[in-house]
Amino acid sequence: MKKSKGMSLVEILIAVFLLSVALLAIASSFASSTSLMAHTVDREKATLLAVEIMDYIGSQIDTDQTDDWGLSYDDLKDSLENPESMDVPNNFTVLPWSLSSEDHLRTVNLTITWDGVGQNNSVVIERAFSPIGNVNVD
Repeated sequence: MKKSKGMSLVEILIAVFLLSVALLAIASSFASSTSLMAHTVDREKATLLAVEIMDYIGSQIDTDQTDDWGLSYDDLKDSLENPESMDVPNNFTVLPWSLSSEDHLRTVNLTITWDGVGQNNSVVIERAFSPIGNVNVD
């Protein structure tokens, strides 16, 4: 009986198949991590935009006057136009915010949506505004 010094064709085919399965798994992990990173970057941009808008709303509240964007604490209402000074990227949409009131507290709920990778492409931020922090004390 002769001993074979090399590998048979079947052994080579099995080795190639196993190697290709391993390489496909590695390649798919790169693709999924890239899409996850893109989604994370978009979510961070949306969060920063929402915080910027909320900060702008808070900076415009003045209990004594209603000029400069027409926003006073008493007149804080739904669906005010977004200020033109806000730089909103093309693929982001700022939805009209909702407002709820309890006693002397106004709660603004702001939603930012975007077209991008992933299924949950929205960020919702809620902030409460009180006239106590916006009253000028003489």
